[in-house]
This record gives sequence, C-alpha cells and structure tokens, in this order.
Amino acid sequence: MGMVGGADYLNTVTAALEPLAAMVNSPGARLTEESSGATDNGIAAVAKILKYSGANIDITQ
Repeated sequence: MGMVGGADYLNTVTAALEPLAAMVNSPGARLTEESSGATDNGIAAVAKILKYSGANIDITQ
C-alpha cells in the first residue's frame, strides 16, 4: 500500500510516523521479547515510510 500508493497515502503514512516514533522510543520498548519484536516492527515501518515516501515528507513539521 505505502510502496505503490504514492501521494494518495502520504497523509496516512506521515500521520503514522509520530506514534511509531513514540512507541520505538518508549522506556519499555525492549523490556520483553514481545515488546522487542514490536519495536523491531516499528523501526522497520519507519524505515519503509522513509524509503518510499521520504522525499515527500516535510521534516520541519
């Protein structure tokens, strides 16, 4: 969806960055194996958003 959605999904993926960053940076992000897996998934999601939509994201916001 994010790879081929282009501008149609830009607002959606941009809105996802803040909650993903909060989850990845939370104090308990790596306390358990389960939370560590979720943190890894969050990091991967941020990386994919930046890879496929990074040129269209205003980093000053």
